Amino acid sequence: MTPSFDWLAVQETVFGLAGIAGLMILALAAARMSRETRGWGLRLIAVGAAVLLLARVHHMISPVLLPPEVIGALGRTGVTLCLTLPPVMLTVGLLAVVWGLWGHGRALARAR
Repeated sequence: MTPSFDWLAVQETVFGLAGIAGLMILALAAARMSRETRGWGLRLIAVGAAVLLLARVHHMISPVLLPPEVIGALGRTGVTLCLTLPPVMLTVGLLAVVWGLWGHGRALARAR
């Protein structure tokens, strides 16, 4: 492999781990705040961040745990599930975070 490709592979792992750490902090902070304020918006943000975290972890470890030979042995349903699950999780997680932010903003506006 070329040195630039090796550098990019290392940087992708570092950025992936930083993304996982950031999503973990977001999920924990939103969960803690929702417990204190009992707001549904913050609870939804925590759930969305957790789903995004799971999708990111799946994206990082799937090449290791699911090589092409294993995916091929899963059959048509398994392949479809392995290919569609991460985008669905990312979409649902982002939807939950955005909807939670909207709900929390409305709750703050009502509290004024």
